[in-house]
Amino acid sequence: MSNNGTLNLWKQLKKSGNFSDSDYDKCIIDQLKDALSATDNIEETIQEISEERFLICFFKTLSPLITMYTDILNFFERCGANTSYKNIEIRIESKTSGFVNFNADYFTHAKETIIHIKKLLQKVKLTADGVKIFWKFSECKRNNVGKFNLTNESLNKWHDIYNKETIICPNVKIDFDDIIKNSSIKDTPVKNALSKAYVFWKALYDYFKSNNLLLREDLRTFLENQKEDNDNKEILRQENDYILDSALGTLYYIAEKYASLSNDKQDEIMKILNEFDNYFFDVPSDILFKKIENFLKLPVWEHRHELYSVWIFTRMIADFHDDDLSFDIKNNTLSFTFSKELILSAKLNGVKIDFWNELRTEVITPLLGEGRKNNIQPDYSIVCGCADDINSCIAVVECKHYKKPNYTNFSQAIIDYANNRPNAKIFLVNYGEFDVQKLTSKNSIGKNKYKLLPLCRPESNNSNLLSKYIWELVHKHAGINPCEQTCVNCINS
Repeated sequence: MSNNGTLNLWKQLKKSGNFSDSDYDKCIIDQLKDALSATDNIEETIQEISEERFLICFFKTLSPLITMYTDILNFFERCGANTSYKNIEIRIESKTSGFVNFNADYFTHAKETIIHIKKLLQKVKLTADGVKIFWKFSECKRNNVGKFNLTNESLNKWHDIYNKETIICPNVKIDFDDIIKNSSIKDTPVKNALSKAYVFWKALYDYFKSNNLLLREDLRTFLENQKEDNDNKEILRQENDYILDSALGTLYYIAEKYASLSNDKQDEIMKILNEFDNYFFDVPSDILFKKIENFLKLPVWEHRHELYSVWIFTRMIADFHDDDLSFDIKNNTLSFTFSKELILSAKLNGVKIDFWNELRTEVITPLLGEGRKNNIQPDYSIVCGCADDINSCIAVVECKHYKKPNYTNFSQAIIDYANNRPNAKIFLVNYGEFDVQKLTSKNSIGKNKYKLLPLCRPESNNSNLLSKYIWELVHKHAGINPCEQTCVNCINS
């Protein structure tokens, strides 16, 4: 049965969010297709699902923005913004809106809005008593519940990273929804109860991430610094007993083995699963829609493409010590415009290294890229020496926000920058995916001259690699062995 209500909901959100499926990455349609397990015709899939499920999947595609806004907020703090965040602004230049200024309040409001909507979509009241329900499954261990020994690749990958790398929140795609859909369990109420338990587990997982407790050592430090006992501390304390791993493995085990268990054991499990009902609440879809629509009207969403480039810069300097950086703030503003702007300088081992935005220099070899004539002007240039001397540039970072890769455009950018900044390492980052081997085969520049980072977006490993590469390159240029320094990458390696 078709659901025209859900389809109309999508059309309204598509209009409100100014989504387009043709130019750059002005849409989230591909990500939404993945979340919905949709065919090429997304509207056919949307017609077959409820408004509630569609809204949950729709917002799931937006959730990495929380990380982006958090990184930009941290950037404000590093710039020296005071507690009101109103004394420093970021200026960007839009091709459609001209100059636009943002203070930190914009990002704080957007981040809080996303977190609020996320809680409403999860419909979970996360409490310590609710989390303790997972431990009740330990009563079932006499029938091997809890002794997983499962062959599921998704679960085992999650489990391995969680245990071997002491990472509380592994960034691994969990296929539990597909497991439920394809389970041998015939009773719909059982499937629904398991799905609800998984939603509760996912809320607990997100709770740790929202508190930035990604490593076990972070959790220990956090708990040690909490002087008062409260529900928040009690929820987090249960991870001392590895609740996230234990609960997830138990849910997978039940999904796989439930049909083969005795009737008494099935009744026991269902009794525990049904307790999760007490920790859910309902939010009408029209209220959810209105809140999401209001978010899509915020300036940080409307200018998400320009702000992606700003976020990339926050990743470029993520691993530097604040004491080594000096921001070039003029009239309480840091400018990321289409003209030459000095963003900051780093002083390392007595060597001054400048980070420039849109630094234009004349060319020494003919250009390939369309629109380039006598000059090149990459998004970011890292310079040691005179900015006008092309030989002083040690790194170029070019940001692409393409939904579908333009291999000719990407290749020409690498060749033009490499030829006309002869001493620079070229970093090409793209929000979307592209085939690294295909792009490598399209240019004659030596592989040691450039780095390709597809899917360089919030919550991706490539964004961390960008931070690492820039940090190492700058320190080596300053005559410092990076391993002699203390940084996030060295600590985690």
